Formats: sequence, C-alpha cells, structure tokens
Amino acid sequence: MRASLLAAASATAAAAALLLFLAARRRRPRVYVALYKPRLTLCAWHDARTGGGASRASLGGLPLRLPPALHVVGRLDRGSEGLLLCTDDGRFTRDVLQGGVPKRYWAEVRGKPSEETLAKMARGGLRMRNGNGVRMSLPAEVRVLEWELVAKAGLPDPPRGDGVERTTWLEVTLCQGLNQQVRRMTKHAGHATVRLVRVAVGDLSLMTLGLRPGEWTYVRREDVLRSERPASAA
Repeated sequence: MRASLLAAASATAAAAALLLFLAARRRRPRVYVALYKPRLTLCAWHDARTGGGASRASLGGLPLRLPPALHVVGRLDRGSEGLLLCTDDGRFTRDVLQGGVPKRYWAEVRGKPSEETLAKMARGGLRMRNGNGVRMSLPAEVRVLEWELVAKAGLPDPPRGDGVERTTWLEVTLCQGLNQQVRRMTKHAGHATVRLVRVAVGDLSLMTLGLRPGEWTYVRREDVLRSERPASAA
C-alpha cells in the first residue's frame, strides 16, 4: 500500500514538474534573427560553450555568437546568398515553410529569356527530386528586372551595365521551397543561374533591413508574417 502511495506521489510530482517546464517554455520569449548569408557559406552551425554559456558560435565559418537552440528557416545552398531567417520557434518555421509564405529571389541568368520562356518558368509543372521523393513545381511569378534597379538596391558587387547584356536579372517569387528550385527552373529553361540572391521572405526584405553580407539583426515574427491570417490553434 505504502509503495503504491509513493509511486503515485512520484508520478504526481513528475507531472507537476513537466507542467512547470512547459509553462516556463511558453513564457520564454522566442528569438527571430535575420541574417545576410554570404556566398560560399554553408548553412551548418558550430556551437561553443564559454563562461557566458552556450552559443551558436558560427554558421559555416562565419562568426556570429547567436543565442543557442536556433535553427535555419529554409536553407540557402552554398553558392547562394541573401536573407536567411533563424529562430527557436518551431511553429514559426512551419508557418513560413508550409504556409505558402512567398520567398522572393533575384537571379542573374545567362542570356536573355524570351517572354515565352518566362511564361514557361512561371507555369510550374516541373518534376523535381526533393529529398527521397519527386515533387512538381508550383506556379511562380517571374519577371525581368532592370539592371539599374538591381544596381541601386544596395547589393554587394552590384551589376554594371555596359550596353551588352550577356546576362539578365530575373525576379522569381515562390510559395514553395524545393531544393535549388530557382536554379533548376532557370537551367531547365536554358538560362543557367550565375548568381542567386534571396531578397525577401514574406513581408521582410534585405532592402528594408539594410544588411551587408555576414551581418544580422533581431526581428519580430510579425515583421515576416505581417499579412498572415490568424493562425489556427496548434
């Protein structure tokens, strides 16, 4: 009898401790970081523990000293650059990656795509291997950017028009996040991407933030999802 009472008391104490832990976790402010990932930087964390506690010491060799437990919201491949979001909020990550949040890219491609080619890229329907399966690309928004607009946007190494456009800048907006989707879209259309910059996720853009490669800043959830519909209960 006594053993049963002790077991019940132990279970009750464990349940109470779990509830306290979950309550404290809910009260803890979530962290949202916007980073300009430079080209040739891998989306791989290196952690460190110092006298001040653990931290996300670097991302692909880029020294950051960010709070611990952050993860990347939608990776960029090594050769791409631009806006990279990091957070410890799993629900935010699901909302961004699975909620149809638009991601805007500027892609410098070889040659000059025709209107027909642009329409073909925008239609989607391209079979792409993604993870262990094959997915179909969804329709996208694709338009040509004026060189002057890109040059004035504040990107590092801005393009300099010389009267002979050997490459063209495209703006591609996706609500999907397949592996190397923009690069594969342009290559399939016959215009390989030579430079790719993610310039915006949802309502947040590099131009608004004014970040340079390797720089980061704290942001708020609503900075990214300002126009989101009320989220359903988890």
